[in-house]
Parts: sequence; structure tokens; C-alpha cells
Amino acid sequence: MARPRKPDTVCGMDRQYHRGCRCDKCKQAHSEYNRILAEMKSRHGTNSRYMRGCRCTECKEAHAGVNRRIRAMRKPPKGENDSQVIRMMVIADKLYRMRVAKTRRFA
Repeated sequence: MARPRKPDTVCGMDRQYHRGCRCDKCKQAHSEYNRILAEMKSRHGTNSRYMRGCRCTECKEAHAGVNRRIRAMRKPPKGENDSQVIRMMVIADKLYRMRVAKTRRFA
């Protein structure tokens, strides 16, 4: 139930929602404000925007760039056949995959 408010306050603003009003107008204003804020934080052409569901060309290229960097980090250095380096990279890859699986499980 919405809190009683003073007659001079105006409903339908995000500010009123934060002050405790839960009428439909204030809820709508709050959700609209959060949507705009989220869009402002992640612009087109970024990996975060791609992860939020955008599939425009710019966002796809940004996501592909992130994946390229991850794959490059996993590759063993050229000319290095040291088994210890390869073993450490395998362990790092397993830890990364475990972390990704853990975050997807709770998402």
C-alpha cells in the first residue's frame, strides 16, 4: 500500500518512487529511468551491449574482438615447447571454464 503523501507532491516521477511512493505512475517512471540508465551505460559497439542482447554489426565486432583477445591469451607463446608453460595454460583454461560455468549456473 502506498504511503500517504502531501498534496503538493507530484506522482509519476522517479524521485517520488525513491521517497516511498509505489503507485503505478511512480513504478512506471522508476522502471523507465532504470532502462534509460542501463542504455546509457552500455553504448552500441561494446561487448556489454552485445551481452545484453544487441546483435548490431558494431556490437558483434566488439564481441568478436573480446573473443580474439581471450583466444590469443590462451595460445602458448610461439617457439615455446616447454611442457610447464603448456601445463599452466591448460590449468588456466580449466579455471576460466569453471568460472564461466559457475556464473551461468546462477544467472
